[in-house]
Amino acid sequence: MHLWRHLNSIRICCNKSPFRKLWTYSVKMSENNKVGTTHLERTAHNTRNEELSAATVTSIRNESPTVKGLTLTLHNKSFKHKAGQWVDTIIPGIETVGGYSICSPPCKLIQEGKLDLAVKCSDHPPSAWVYHKCKVGDEVSVRVGGDFYYDPIDDILLDDIILIAGGVGINPLYSIIQHIKHIRHTSTVLTTLLYSAKTQSELIFKKELEDICSSCQYTDVVFNTTQTQSDQNSINFGRISEDTIRQVVGKSKPDKITAFICGPLSMIEDVTCILQNCGLDSSKIRFEKWW
Repeated sequence: MHLWRHLNSIRICCNKSPFRKLWTYSVKMSENNKVGTTHLERTAHNTRNEELSAATVTSIRNESPTVKGLTLTLHNKSFKHKAGQWVDTIIPGIETVGGYSICSPPCKLIQEGKLDLAVKCSDHPPSAWVYHKCKVGDEVSVRVGGDFYYDPIDDILLDDIILIAGGVGINPLYSIIQHIKHIRHTSTVLTTLLYSAKTQSELIFKKELEDICSSCQYTDVVFNTTQTQSDQNSINFGRISEDTIRQVVGKSKPDKITAFICGPLSMIEDVTCILQNCGLDSSKIRFEKWW
């Protein structure tokens, strides 16, 4: 499907919403843009749910010096997502549509009607709004999309899972590792997260991830910082190495592993190459490129 046709279909689906003008504007911009530079353009080929839900900001927190955490309470009770997916985020008064990976597990939305986002500070209009203007009680609208997710049939864990995150690429993988914990029950499937950030303060969700590890002997997390060395022995200095990846793969069999990668494009390419050299089939290596 061509980009313009895809976005035009979104406009038609939303023509009864208060955001009709916004979506129409996005289509017009896409007609004139040959290179995909916006969230809508970069994700035009991805699956999107038709449902659009209003949501209220019910909590704001600092996840790190450069990342704001938001909790949204959804108004649409039938709204659902899978672990690893993102949401189109429509902010009244801002023409650019944001796209943010959901960092909470699906069970939070089912049980509490809420989902969490973690937004990196930038001059991108939606992100700048989140970081500098957003307040509790503000309303936005969201729509679920994305083909990067973990949703095992009947919640039965089969493959061992390797999650590899760089920076805020942790967001969808944090959703996945929480989802695995929720559906694990007595499963002995191994789950390993390799997570790197520039500094220790940018390792968001570190304590929560350590708590998940402590609660399950089959889950492990390896932390790395790439710019400053931590004084904590549990945090390695330097990029996630090929040796580390090979050690993790070596705990299982390559045909019994599914890997999820989210981070900078160069990291995705390097890690994918290493995993393939370790024997993983390309169909078992999943990654999120657009963010």
